[in-house]
Amino acid sequence: MTLDRECREDNKKVEAWLIWCPERKRDYEQRRELILHSSPGPADGMPRGSEVGDTTGRKGQKLADLGANEQWFCLIGEVEKRLPWKLQILLRLKRQYRIGVRGRPVRMWIALDLSEEVSRAIKKDYSIGPEYVDKLWMQVVEYAARLAAKKGLL
Repeated sequence: MTLDRECREDNKKVEAWLIWCPERKRDYEQRRELILHSSPGPADGMPRGSEVGDTTGRKGQKLADLGANEQWFCLIGEVEKRLPWKLQILLRLKRQYRIGVRGRPVRMWIALDLSEEVSRAIKKDYSIGPEYVDKLWMQVVEYAARLAAKKGLL
């Protein structure tokens, strides 16, 4: 795999985490609760496959498998807090519209909504075009990707 393609794949992964983090967190919490409150059926004396009968160990392994998600949630939370306010608004809008950079019709809606919210915040007219929204979004993705790489998530 070329370096360019590898960077694009990393950016797609980070972009998905940025946009879908709230849903992934809800799903994670549900799976975690399901694992914690699961228990095997009563023993009937019949052997069941080749797994060791260590239900606590299996629960621990399943929870450990979810550990990488916890690291991503912490990273996304850190990114959200450290972003400048305009980029925080953009991230919220991206989550609201649930689309990445290349969603053509939605790009205009995001640009209009972002322009409106920034104008309201600074109390004067501020106009942002779709191309500038794309540029701002790539900044957000790059910030998050850089932090993810530092934390060993990519």
